[in-house]
Amino acid sequence: YDSPLEGDMHELVPEKLIAFRGPRALHSSCEYLDENGCRIFSPTFYLEPFGDMGVSTVVRLNEPEYDAADFTENGIELVELEFEDCSAPPAHIVAAFMAVMRAAPGVVAVHRRAGL
Repeated sequence: YDSPLEGDMHELVPEKLIAFRGPRALHSSCEYLDENGCRIFSPTFYLEPFGDMGVSTVVRLNEPEYDAADFTENGIELVELEFEDCSAPPAHIVAAFMAVMRAAPGVVAVHRRAGL
């Protein structure tokens, strides 16, 4: 799934942490959209691979671009830890992220608009 055309997901810590391209709300029948030479994915695109990978928690580090229910209604907790784009996270965000990592019962999937 690490191809930009197949989800752009990267396993950072085996069976514990993955990074992925931040999804966006798309038309209800679309799981992805090719826009300006870049593939944009809807949250529903990730549901099957996240199930296969054992993802229990998604951490959103940027402003919302999709409905949290896309994940939560499918049994995946969504934690919002937004901070200014293109900047380093403040200490309280880092501490909150580490708490999520310790508490999550499965794999944590984290995304940010400008990348990690």
